[in-house]
Amino acid sequence: MVVAGAIGAIACGGRAADNIDTEPEKVPVTTNGLHAVWGSSGRDVWAVGNEGTILHADGSTWSLVESGTQADLHGVHGLGPDDAWAVGDGVVLTWTATRGPPWWRFRS
Repeated sequence: MVVAGAIGAIACGGRAADNIDTEPEKVPVTTNGLHAVWGSSGRDVWAVGNEGTILHADGSTWSLVESGTQADLHGVHGLGPDDAWAVGDGVVLTWTATRGPPWWRFRS
């Protein structure tokens, strides 16, 4: 289980089989509020939040990822480890393994 909240707090906990630390901890990667978390596995977890904040966890480390926007992001979901989407205030972003970083603004 991964939970995100105010001032960039991320708490991780769960079974060892999930590849997530079994002890809850706060990860100080950002001070921006976080609104949503999604992962295809314990080694591929995304979190999104205020001012375009996007974080990614690879199973051992959380890191900031360039979003290309300052819009607040409220949701993140994907189809697997090679495909993720983030939505926020007037913006839809997509990330794919074939494109790589950064996230791209989706235009309809």
